Amino acid sequence: MVSTAPLSADALNGGLPAEVSSFVGREEELRRARDLLASNRLLTLVGPGGVGKTRLALRLAGTVGRRFGDGVCWVELRGVRDERLVPLTVAGALGVSLVEADFTAGLARFLVDKRLLLVLDNCEHVAAGCARLLDSLLRAAPGLKALASSRHVLHVSGEQLLTVQAFPVPEQDSEVSPENVATYDSVALFVDRVRAVQPTFRLTPESCAPIAGLCRRLEGMPLALELAASWMRGMTLDQVVQRLGTRRVYGPSDEGPDGVARTLESTIRASYELCSPAEQMLWCRLSVFAGGFDLRGAESVCAGQGMPVEEVLPALAGLVEHSAVQRVQGSEAEAGWYHMLETIRSFGEGRLRSAGELRQLRLRHRDHYAGLAEEAAHAFFGPGQNEWLLRIQRELDNLRTAIAWCFGEPGQAQVGLRMATALVEYWFASSVREGYGLLLKALDRVPEPTLVRAEGLWAAAHCAMYVNEVAQGRRLLEECRDLGGQLDDVRLRARVQQVEGEALFCEGDAPGCIAVWEQSAAAFREAGDPYGEFHVLMTSSAAAFFSDDPRLEGYARKAVALAEEHAAESSKAGVLYALGNAHWRAGRADEAIRCYRESLLRWEPWMYVAGMPFAVEAMAWVVSAVRPDDLAARLLGASAAVWRRSGMRVDELPFYFERDRQAKEAVSTAIGQERYEAAFAEGACCSLEEALALATSIGKPKGGRPVASQREQEPGPLTKRESQVAELVAEGLTNKDIASRLLISQRTVESHVENILGKLGVRSRAQVAGWVASQRLTEAEPTTPTHSRLSADNGRGRAVE
Repeated sequence: MVSTAPLSADALNGGLPAEVSSFVGREEELRRARDLLASNRLLTLVGPGGVGKTRLALRLAGTVGRRFGDGVCWVELRGVRDERLVPLTVAGALGVSLVEADFTAGLARFLVDKRLLLVLDNCEHVAAGCARLLDSLLRAAPGLKALASSRHVLHVSGEQLLTVQAFPVPEQDSEVSPENVATYDSVALFVDRVRAVQPTFRLTPESCAPIAGLCRRLEGMPLALELAASWMRGMTLDQVVQRLGTRRVYGPSDEGPDGVARTLESTIRASYELCSPAEQMLWCRLSVFAGGFDLRGAESVCAGQGMPVEEVLPALAGLVEHSAVQRVQGSEAEAGWYHMLETIRSFGEGRLRSAGELRQLRLRHRDHYAGLAEEAAHAFFGPGQNEWLLRIQRELDNLRTAIAWCFGEPGQAQVGLRMATALVEYWFASSVREGYGLLLKALDRVPEPTLVRAEGLWAAAHCAMYVNEVAQGRRLLEECRDLGGQLDDVRLRARVQQVEGEALFCEGDAPGCIAVWEQSAAAFREAGDPYGEFHVLMTSSAAAFFSDDPRLEGYARKAVALAEEHAAESSKAGVLYALGNAHWRAGRADEAIRCYRESLLRWEPWMYVAGMPFAVEAMAWVVSAVRPDDLAARLLGASAAVWRRSGMRVDELPFYFERDRQAKEAVSTAIGQERYEAAFAEGACCSLEEALALATSIGKPKGGRPVASQREQEPGPLTKRESQVAELVAEGLTNKDIASRLLISQRTVESHVENILGKLGVRSRAQVAGWVASQRLTEAEPTTPTHSRLSADNGRGRAVE
């Protein structure tokens, strides 16, 4: 039977992807899978490619997910080619940046107290890596259960298996009538997918026999049935049946998984043969992408040598129509995003390999992403900063694949090092530990004393300081300094001074690091590198904050001017944090809180983990000083949680550690150690979203309800994203401005605004602004006592009722 209510992406805190088509059949498999998962901790759905393992796993996770207090984490492994990347991919899906060099140990530590369902989809390409990870995590985290889909058994202790079979098909001699044939799931799936391209299509007495025969010929394989259904865009049912009739029909000796796989391969080949020559060529060439691609990537990698660039888009549209390529629904990227099912991608890769063209296409793929990395580095400090951060995050699988190819290909390691170095600021936004590891690996492969190695040494040393590996960072820095002396490069000299200052900061020498950073800023100006100058101004302001240096606000104001001049939105959020520090030092606690809160609100839509921990921790320090109560303890715990998820270990450095110790001591003295530990533990258990909700509720304009975690707040008529859009509409921002602020496309903003107008029953943006204002007033009503306003007295703070 067909389920017409697909699960939404909002289900289970967004842990599951949306189902883009109806779910057919599998009632018995779902029942058995639920039973197996209820009594075991690891269930693997096993079956050939195209049999429907992913759809079954998605539906199963949706039906059982609410039993897990921490929800469901869906991990797509289709684009992962290196099994060593499995822990990082899982961490990315969990929203965790790993600090430890041992990524598996870091994940185990994060999951130890979680009640979570972890779903690993498409494990077969990295089965050994999945097996090792699951074995470690299940041993470490008693509240964890795992669901995997794979063509092969993973061989993990305690693993339970459920073999996913093809759909039943009508028997050769069974009654041929709509009532009887419709009871078979294979028929139901085919008819349902045909209706997607021919809405008026239905099962009739005349069509029963050919459809039953088609399902038998395709042996009930779901992907084969869906591909055949897609042919109905331009063919009649009789033509589809005739087309399949020209292909080999496997006999009884071919029954079983191998025979089913050959049936699927035969159907994929038939779909391939229905494509135009340009579509066939593009199908094969697209197989080198990992995880997905956009039109720009497809044109860059696939055009040329028989395919003019202007033919790529129509050929891509044709592949979408043939269901060989899928366009990601609801993508918030400016450009469309596409991917291929693994079985279909593998078919194209096989033909590319047979034609002797695979290495050439992999080289073109590498060249495209090497260029993308360089372009992203040059554009980082500019008006497209937010868009680039989003784009690099989306392209990580391709970038990782390109860098790994460089490491495995003779003579290409230097390009891999150049790519890893170019992406250094983006590693901080995803996983600084991953970037650090890649840089060290690349440096081992590129011993030549070149500028490329020198810049790689700088980038690795820079990362080392933020993961608190200062001694290793200094060793890298010394070699970089020696190389720089030979190369006489102004920008490299500025970078060496930058990291020298960072090392002094890590060691607790504020005057020393500020002096070095002053030299670095001048060198960056000489080299024409505004982001380098901005960065050392920001770090100088931090050192000035911790050392009571009166130049604090001056550094922050200079950084503001640079960020404004270059229209760098993310960097503007960082400047707000620095200004918050200046306000706090000047005794303006209210203004400090406002700045910290605004910086978090700017970072929150895209979860910029390189900045958020600093602002949450600073807010916790202020609240601890002006009102050392349970809220302050929860916020200190939430700060620890955000640091854990950032992948950085800056909070362990002397300046931060000591300020944290003072705040904790103040709060525990005020409320007692037992109350403090309970409240701190509550905050430390927060998810990243809950920690940010707690922090941004402090100092909320026009009052607000007592601070609570997200799970305690009642939902309004709008979704979280719609509420964000409504707030910005009320501020008078245009759709284009909102798109830039939230890192989504203007088209998506327009859709949100239309939904908001419909839900609120209003017709104009002015009415939306009125509704937002009324909501703020409602929230400000003192149905329970409101929190006192935060202020400060000579930087120490006092509570003003």
